[in-house]
Amino acid sequence: MSEENKQNAQTGFLATVERIGNKLPDPAVLFIALLFIVWVLSWLLSY
Repeated sequence: MSEENKQNAQTGFLATVERIGNKLPDPAVLFIALLFIVWVLSWLLSY
């Protein structure tokens, strides 16, 4: 693989990671949402 192809592959991968990361909400919102989901699942599975 040439240097240009390696660089494009890395840039493409990093661009994809950045695009996905930008779509995620604030970490605090993620934490609270996951906390709520765990609470609900725990409550449902306790029966």
